[in-house]
Amino acid sequence: LLTPVEISTGTPVHMVEFLASMFLKYPLLDDVDPGMDEEERLEKRAQLEQLLCVIEAEAGASAADALQDPTPLLHGGEDFQALAMVSNEQLLLRWANVQLSHMRAKPIENFGSDLQDGEAIGRLLSTVAPEAMPEDLSEDPEERLDQIISGASRCADFDLLSMNAILEGQSDMLAAFFAQLFLLRPNLAARKDSLLAMHMRLLEDLCTEALQVLDNDGDSSRAMGMCLMLDERWSEFTLAIQSLQTASNTMQAMNDRVRAFLGDVLAHRAYGKPKQMLDAKEAREFLFYTSVSIEQLSLHIQEDAGDNAMLSNVEGLLRKHFRLLRDVFRHYSSMAGGITLEGIMKLYQDCKLRTRDLAPHHDLDD
Repeated sequence: LLTPVEISTGTPVHMVEFLASMFLKYPLLDDVDPGMDEEERLEKRAQLEQLLCVIEAEAGASAADALQDPTPLLHGGEDFQALAMVSNEQLLLRWANVQLSHMRAKPIENFGSDLQDGEAIGRLLSTVAPEAMPEDLSEDPEERLDQIISGASRCADFDLLSMNAILEGQSDMLAAFFAQLFLLRPNLAARKDSLLAMHMRLLEDLCTEALQVLDNDGDSSRAMGMCLMLDERWSEFTLAIQSLQTASNTMQAMNDRVRAFLGDVLAHRAYGKPKQMLDAKEAREFLFYTSVSIEQLSLHIQEDAGDNAMLSNVEGLLRKHFRLLRDVFRHYSSMAGGITLEGIMKLYQDCKLRTRDLAPHHDLDD
């Protein structure tokens, strides 16, 4: 909200907006005296409401968090549920590429070589935290990296980005920084021309009109007209509410995932075992090896495969052990891309498995 230049120059507009937003978040007002009578309490409440109206007007857009819209993260034909199937790394890369789509033709495909010159990180910071970055990044590589590190430290809870992490292409630390930036500066506010913004305006207009009707409680004809309008357009309002709830729930789910991912990456680094990150190629393989068809699952288990909890558990195990299972599949599969009976028998023997239905001495031709 506030940059060093604005503080040093004492820019009134920005200072007032900053102080107003801080008051809304941390009012630090005394509680109402329990001994106060009802008339005094109502008077204090009216004064507080008047004060809040003034403060909210001064705070402007900072008075409330903008509703975040995950729609730009979707690829062609996907819905919000598809984002749950995307790996954490790919989700962060999608987000970064959405932010950079207007200024960078080549997408970022990994957290290593694509970020080592610092150019993409600098542009990303300039997009999601413009107040923390200079208008123009330096052409000198070393000076540009200093600008990036300084800007990153101003918009994060704790420092994760270092010059060594960028120059050495430390993919785990760069991914952790992207995760931190996603949580603090998502920059996915619904665009004015988006469907989500349209739903939001519809509900805002409805609430405004309803409050006006309540303020004129003596006008029964207007209240009746409001009820008739609600009855006629109820499905439209319901759809708007559901759309906003779905978008909000999707963003919350992504935040939870990214927060857990950030903790996992830092825990691996703390134990001296940096977590390996998925690049674009591995991300495509990740979808291939971890997506489960309900129809296929039902052929191999006796329980109800339509159970969402079971499907989620299976896919969770596949995602957790993705690289191990992929390597096992590659080792035992044929050149045609699948595992033949011979491959199954080899896997069976290597793992020293024993069942009545598939004994090691069975002929492969049976």
